[in-house]
Amino acid sequence: MSVQSQPQSIARHLLVSEIRAISKMRLRDFKPMSEREWALCLALYASGQGATEDEQLRVRNTFLEYNDGPSRSRRDRAKTAPPRVGAPAELADERLRPPLASSAPDLVSDKTSPSEWLSHHVPSEQQSTKESSEDIWLRACSSKESSMTVQQALRSAAAKHRASSSTVRSEGLSELKHIASAFQGNVLKAATHACANYALQVLLEVAPVELIEFVPSACVNRGLDLCRHRIACRVMIRIVRHLLPNGSQAANQLVAELVAHSSRLSKHEYANYVMQALLDHGSNEHRREIVAGLSNGHGDELLRVALNRHGNCVIQRALRLCSAGITDGMVSELSYAGSILVQEPFGRYVARTVCSVLPSRDHRRQSLEYFLTWSGGVAMC
Repeated sequence: MSVQSQPQSIARHLLVSEIRAISKMRLRDFKPMSEREWALCLALYASGQGATEDEQLRVRNTFLEYNDGPSRSRRDRAKTAPPRVGAPAELADERLRPPLASSAPDLVSDKTSPSEWLSHHVPSEQQSTKESSEDIWLRACSSKESSMTVQQALRSAAAKHRASSSTVRSEGLSELKHIASAFQGNVLKAATHACANYALQVLLEVAPVELIEFVPSACVNRGLDLCRHRIACRVMIRIVRHLLPNGSQAANQLVAELVAHSSRLSKHEYANYVMQALLDHGSNEHRREIVAGLSNGHGDELLRVALNRHGNCVIQRALRLCSAGITDGMVSELSYAGSILVQEPFGRYVARTVCSVLPSRDHRRQSLEYFLTWSGGVAMC
């Protein structure tokens, strides 16, 4: 070994020893690598001895997936490796140096986290409105971070649309139209997508009804499945909350599809939230149809809903929000089955709510209070 290469060999030997010690410690404690340890790994690979670009990419991707959790693993694998800042200049291999912008934050800096480094490579929300509809759609689906840029672009465009200047308002409306066009033909995909559904929710919240009428139109005849979907139920709630009160015809058509199955949807773990949103934001006619659908023509079905873990919440919501003329029949049926109602925990919740909405001298309230006291429940005063 030459005299000039001996210091490099010693430095490499020290790096290998330290990295081996770090690896044993991390395997023992189940802790992720720190940024300093990541820098040591890069320095080791930069020291030559057969290091290749593929190896550096593999180390970087493993670091990002291990430190940023499962959501990061859904991102595309990196096409370039980060710069090996911190390695000795004489050990750096220019053949392996990646083509990154000079303004990019250094991944191994003490003040820069991997998430901040990645955010440099994700375009800002101002750039979202300059991209094609296909690019915006891909960004909404790619990851949590890229979806957030679409959401911020929507909020920024909505703020412009509310401005006092007509020029700024026109610019904001144009941006909203451009971003909304990315979701046309992709509504059902976005509604059930883990990342894109958030961008679709913001679109429903901030865009004018006439721009997003295509969203509820795409959901018609699929409302039952979407209400019962773990992710899509959020989009259905936004349609009910923002489009239904503003006179959307497609939203009204979609709601008519839902209220016809109010009993079944009220007992579902996700769809019950959509039914509660309908009671909150729907018209009196919608509420009347929901209450009628809960009994489904006979009191036994109403009792089954009242004793259900999720259905009792819908009934309590209806009792609190609907007028007495709408709920009077339901109150009578529940009072008639009071002895059965109070035997179950969820039924007792409903019985207490019925008592709270009835006058103190109403014989139905007195009957339910008697059953609650008899069963060990606390009657409402």
